[in-house]
Amino acid sequence: MQLSKFTSNTNIIIFRIFLLLMSISSYIFLHGYRILNEQALSQDFINFTNWTNYAVMIWLILFFIWRNDAQKVSKLYGFPKGLLTMSMTIVGIVYFVLLSANHNPPGILAFTTLQHHYIIPILFVVDFLLTNQEEYSWKWLPYWLIYPIIYLIFGLFYGYATDVWVYFFIDIPELGLGTFFMWFAVLLSLFSIFGALYIFISKKLNSKNNEN
Repeated sequence: MQLSKFTSNTNIIIFRIFLLLMSISSYIFLHGYRILNEQALSQDFINFTNWTNYAVMIWLILFFIWRNDAQKVSKLYGFPKGLLTMSMTIVGIVYFVLLSANHNPPGILAFTTLQHHYIIPILFVVDFLLTNQEEYSWKWLPYWLIYPIIYLIFGLFYGYATDVWVYFFIDIPELGLGTFFMWFAVLLSLFSIFGALYIFISKKLNSKNNEN
């Protein structure tokens, strides 16, 4: 995998600087709003959206720290990049289809919601399409699914411990086990479909690069 053209390509660097600034600014706005309105910052660390957006921000920060070290920066691609691309896609789709209609955040939170659910996920997918140089393995897919399952376990523990259910589709007391497992199957299938799609795309992109 040749990464030098991406770690030094001016357009890619500018694109990722913009993406990182978008990510950092979103949390400055979000946490600043919480502080100014005397709200608990902890609520920004309990949903899958913020878990994944924070992971992307860390990925971008490490890229800039490591970009002159090919061995280190190569660790950011492949498995972790595919996992984050899949997860950010689901963040956007689930919010748009299931959550946005009943979510009306006030003030600056409307903009951070746009950043976290649409702008940053779309830009991260574009980054994958522009820079992928590695064929993803089909063996990675079941391991990628561990991440949403870990979040589900956290969400269930948090819900039972606090009686605050972050998402309606994991609220077992309200849904009942049957409906909960239906949503679990639907969402895990969605992760699987998009994970498989990005593996397929990576293979297609790699085959075109080899032809060139």
